[in-house]
Amino acid sequence: MSTPFLIACPVCKTQVSNQAPSCPTCGQPINTSSAGQRQPSFPSFQQAPAKGGGCFRNVGIGCLGLLALSMVIGFFSAILNPPSNRNSKNSSSSEAKTTSTPSPSPLASGNKGKQSSQDDANAVPDENMLYITINRYLKDNLNDPSSLQDLEIRSVSRLKNSSSFRVVAFYRASNAFGAIIAKQQAFILTNAPMENRNTLFFHVRPE
Repeated sequence: MSTPFLIACPVCKTQVSNQAPSCPTCGQPINTSSAGQRQPSFPSFQQAPAKGGGCFRNVGIGCLGLLALSMVIGFFSAILNPPSNRNSKNSSSSEAKTTSTPSPSPLASGNKGKQSSQDDANAVPDENMLYITINRYLKDNLNDPSSLQDLEIRSVSRLKNSSSFRVVAFYRASNAFGAIIAKQQAFILTNAPMENRNTLFFHVRPE
């Protein structure tokens, strides 16, 4: 049992024993526990560790281990397979593709050359070329070459199964009596030999 001592009443400030049940002056309760009564003791509880903490810790350690392993594998793969080797492999594969491309056969090239030459032979001559050829022919064969005027190429057509052309031209010139007359005349033009190409584009004869 503890030794009694005086304390001040919290209400009236009267000195009263700490073991008195109440203040004799104002009746303020001082010590509500009776003499010899033991204060109830309450068990102390400790916080139990959270369940599952070890499991999460093990998962974190496993993830770190996998990350470290992947980094090591990437490092060694970069050493064993440098970029130069990869580039050489790509270049070799591109060369293989290039060499595997089939080249055109000589027969196909020859056929194309024949086709182009046939197209050139079937092409209609340029109108300026025809004008020059007809103009030169008329001046060589008219009674008065200086009277030639208003020469005009009206139509051009290729003769069937032939390399010659039929050209219809209109012009004015003087006749044998000196009168200027208008005339429309057809001419047959045949390709001139190569040695004559500098002087005459075609051989010309009247139809």
